[in-house]
Amino acid sequence: MMGDLDKHLTAAYKRRDLPELDRLLRKHQQSTKNRISQGALDSTLRVACRAGREFFVQKLINAGADVDSRKLYGLSPLMMVAKRGKADMVRLLLSNGAYALQENHKRETAVHFALYLGHFECAKILLEKEKPKGKYLGQLAEYLAQRCCTEALKFLASHYNDQVSSQILLVPAVISGNTEIVQSLLDRGADLNIPCMYEGTALKAAINHLCEPLLMTMVIFLTKNGARVNGGTKVISPLVECVLSNKTNIINYLIDSGADVNEMGDGDCNTPLTAAISNLWNRESRVCSLVEILLLAGADPNKSNCKGQTALHFAVERGFSEIISKLIAAGAQLDSRNNDGDTALHLAVTGGNNEIVSKLIAAGAQLDSRNNDGDTALHLAVTGGNNEIVSKLIAAGAQLDSRNNNGDTALHLAVTGGNNEIVSKLIAAGTQMEARNNEGDTALHLAAARGNNEIVRKLAAAGAQMEALNNEGNTDDRENTALHLAVAGGKSKTVSKLIAAGAELDARDYRSNTALHLAIGKGNRSIISKLIAAGAQLETRNDEYNTALHMAVRRGYSIIVSKLIEAGAQLEARNDKQYTAIHLAAAGGKRSIVSKLIEAGAQLDTKNNEGNTALHLAIEGDNIQIVNSLIAAGAQLDTKNNEGNTALHLAIKGDNIQIVNSLIAAGAQFKAQNIKGNTPFHLAVREGNIEMVRKLIAAGAELEARNNEGNTALHLAAAGGYSEIVDKLIDAGAQFGARNIDGNSVLHLAVRGGNCKIVSKLIAVGAQLEMQNTEGNTSLHLAAEGDSIQIVNKLIAAGAQLGARNIKGNSSLPLASPGGNSKIVSKLIRAGTELEARNHEGNTALHLAAVAGNSEIIGKLISAGAVLEARNYDRLTPFLLTVALVKDTPSIMPLKLLKECGADLKAVDKDGNTFLHLMVQSGQVLKEEILRLLGYDRVINTQTKNGMTPLMLAAKELNYNAINVLLEVGVDPNIVNYASPKACTALSIVLKDRKEEVMSEYTASDCAELLMNNHTVTSLPRCYFHFHKIIIRDDGPLIQLMVTRGMPPLCEIVETVRDHTRNPHMDVYDKMYKFSPLAVALICNNTTIARYMVENCFLTPADVVGSSELQHLTSLLERSSQVESLRFIEENLSQPMSLFQLSFVAVSAQLGGMAGREERVRKTPLPQIIQDMLLFQDATSLWKGSDSPTQ
Repeated sequence: MMGDLDKHLTAAYKRRDLPELDRLLRKHQQSTKNRISQGALDSTLRVACRAGREFFVQKLINAGADVDSRKLYGLSPLMMVAKRGKADMVRLLLSNGAYALQENHKRETAVHFALYLGHFECAKILLEKEKPKGKYLGQLAEYLAQRCCTEALKFLASHYNDQVSSQILLVPAVISGNTEIVQSLLDRGADLNIPCMYEGTALKAAINHLCEPLLMTMVIFLTKNGARVNGGTKVISPLVECVLSNKTNIINYLIDSGADVNEMGDGDCNTPLTAAISNLWNRESRVCSLVEILLLAGADPNKSNCKGQTALHFAVERGFSEIISKLIAAGAQLDSRNNDGDTALHLAVTGGNNEIVSKLIAAGAQLDSRNNDGDTALHLAVTGGNNEIVSKLIAAGAQLDSRNNNGDTALHLAVTGGNNEIVSKLIAAGTQMEARNNEGDTALHLAAARGNNEIVRKLAAAGAQMEALNNEGNTDDRENTALHLAVAGGKSKTVSKLIAAGAELDARDYRSNTALHLAIGKGNRSIISKLIAAGAQLETRNDEYNTALHMAVRRGYSIIVSKLIEAGAQLEARNDKQYTAIHLAAAGGKRSIVSKLIEAGAQLDTKNNEGNTALHLAIEGDNIQIVNSLIAAGAQLDTKNNEGNTALHLAIKGDNIQIVNSLIAAGAQFKAQNIKGNTPFHLAVREGNIEMVRKLIAAGAELEARNNEGNTALHLAAAGGYSEIVDKLIDAGAQFGARNIDGNSVLHLAVRGGNCKIVSKLIAVGAQLEMQNTEGNTSLHLAAEGDSIQIVNKLIAAGAQLGARNIKGNSSLPLASPGGNSKIVSKLIRAGTELEARNHEGNTALHLAAVAGNSEIIGKLISAGAVLEARNYDRLTPFLLTVALVKDTPSIMPLKLLKECGADLKAVDKDGNTFLHLMVQSGQVLKEEILRLLGYDRVINTQTKNGMTPLMLAAKELNYNAINVLLEVGVDPNIVNYASPKACTALSIVLKDRKEEVMSEYTASDCAELLMNNHTVTSLPRCYFHFHKIIIRDDGPLIQLMVTRGMPPLCEIVETVRDHTRNPHMDVYDKMYKFSPLAVALICNNTTIARYMVENCFLTPADVVGSSELQHLTSLLERSSQVESLRFIEENLSQPMSLFQLSFVAVSAQLGGMAGREERVRKTPLPQIIQDMLLFQDATSLWKGSDSPTQ
């Protein structure tokens, strides 16, 4: 239906049938199914717009046609009516939402069409609708200027009369060539010297776009109106632009107008002169006239661009001979370099221009100037193969032996290029033939390596040294002669020429290889024959002590081996690994070479550095043919290598039954033992090779032979799980009761190997079940430790004793408990094993299962009746032992299970340690959730027999984590250990001087601060004592912490620490005297600490305890000549009575006598230290000579 409506709509429009059109559109609007397609509406709208049918257009828009729909080339309805100048329809479409700046495929809008076709009324409507500015306005004006739409530009200029728009329109107006428009824009403030985005300044735009006569007119107009002729743009200046486009008249005008002929005016910083010559579109004749104009105007021929290129460089590159002459005449520097270091002569030689080269040489160009690669003109001429230029340079006196950056002379390059004629010229001119490049190569080296026989002949005839080594003295690279290089490259004819010229045949490279070694390495028989015929030494050794024969054998060159043998090569020469030629042949599987060496009389039983003979090596290579050849030639069968292995040992290890058969047939011994004591039969069993075992048993191998571990073949078979071999050995009469050096029987090893079938076989033949090894373990012990319930079942069924104990006192159940196999544990319990059996440490099975953390086995043991509170000889229950032996955080599940089963969480060991003590002692990372699970609150403040709480133990080890966790869960930090003679607390333990270093990432200061942050009391005698010692050992962080946390610097010490100060001037009386911390700091001559105390405790200059201490302290310091401390006293401690003391006396007097004083003091809001002093001292005694204490 939709297709029919589309057709009816098209037909109605063509007939101009308005009623039918109305009917169809109403039907379209009212129906939801029978509707006209959007495409039909849009295409009809465009047709109506193109025909100018305004009434139809409105009807279609009302019906839903898209006013911005576009056809194939992007034309919208608005563009169509704008092209036809239909102003009313433009208004209609805009009023219905059409977008005025919509673009077609060429980026043209309705505004473009209206202005281009002169429909200015439509253009005005469109511009007033959208009011475009900026970039769009510039593109629009440029579009019109390129199409010479002068009237349209005038319209735009009149429509946009602001300064910004005028500036945008300026360059398009210039491009149009209309000075009237330009003038109007200038009158509105446009600036000629402001560049636009794409065209540069107005002057450059005129030069680019206009032609004569408009161009000259516009240029004159612009310059007269202030356009700058220099520096007009960052890209190309006006003068350079004219030069590139050959606008001679404009060039002259610009020069006359003051243009700078030496201005760098393009992206490469070219001057007009370099730009003229480098322009590839210009012929020399045209360039010549430009050059003349510029030179006459004062152009500098030596000014270079940013690449260092001058006008002469460009002229040489382009081959402009006439211009070169003009530039030279104008004073151009011949040896100016570009950024690559090339002079004009370099460029002329590279270009192969003989005429220009001659001209530059005649003008005096430097012949030996080097570029950045170090090349002179001669280097470049030789590289280019230009014989004529080479001759010119040589004739002009160019240096022949200059080196470039690679160290190459001209001769090196000539040889590398293979240019015989140039080589001859250089030799005739007297070049040095022994000059070396950076790799140490002479010309002869290079010629030999490339196989250039003619050049080799010329160099040799001219006297080149044959024995010169390249890379001489450099052991990181080869030190080759020319002969080495020729041989390595396979250049047979070159080798012949070098030999004929007298080259040394036996010269060595840095690996000590001679030419013969290298030739064999390449397998070049022709060269080898030539070297042998010339008399090369056959026995010369390289760094690996290989002779030529060794190398030929290793590479399998059978014919070369024959040549060397015929030439008399020594067959028994050894290399650095003591290999002879036959060793290498046997090891490499070179059967034909082995045969040749045997025929030549090579010794068969010589050993290499591993003790192997040729037979050993042939067996290791599994080469039966070589083995048979050696056996047939009489090789010894039972010779042992350094590991004690005979040929039969190696054959069995290699699992080669054919070689074994050959050796047995030849009479190889079965009883030979290697250094581990293994016979060939042991090895066959260990490898599990039943066929080999049968073969050896049949051949009479000894069944009871023991290796160094005391194992027989049956031990090895049982341990390896080879049941078929076990059956075969038992059937052959092997003893199954034999023990090895660990005391293990065959049954022990079978159980440990977990092979139930072998265990059954051994039980069936009567193996002893209760035999114990050196650790006291029976077969059942080993089975309990293992993972095979079947073996345990068989052993129990066979009558194995459940209660047998090993040397540690363990029965089978304690060994099974940690192992993790609950089925084995269940079986042992059901079989009646004793649950409470203890080992030598007093541990039961439950102890060991708990330590292993196996919850399943713990549950089985408890269910079977295991005692939860059983204690070992350290009085540890399973619960305590689990905690004590774990080094990291313990597993929650076993502990939770033990707790649920009723374990005593408050239990202690023989030293009074609770589980919490043990956790701290073992260095575990305490976690609050585990502590809560275990009921930490019951034991958190418990003290051991020596008075230590868990917190004290953590403080002892500076265990910051443990201290922090314990404080968080509520431990009391102020408990005093009265069991210790020093009555310590956790804080005093942290503060004490440690004789042994504690492994902790935290310091005592960190731990002390943590304790003090949790209300730890510092005013205890032991803390005072350690405060003095901290001052003596000069622990800065701790001193600062203690002072800032209230440790008084004037408190008296309660016990003597005088010995710790190590002051040799202290007498007996000094050592008995009780000094304050401040005094101790001064005795130690540490005025820094003393000053810190004074400043941070807010002491007045005279806050000291008493004048008697001060006098005694001063006397001591004078005897020990401690000048700094004395000066400190003089400056800070000079007053006999302090305000602190006076206030102390006053308060003491007000409180009255000592009777009842404590209660009164505690009710008084005073610092703790003041309260202590008021309680334990008679304050009035501090005041001397006063009539009334109240003063």
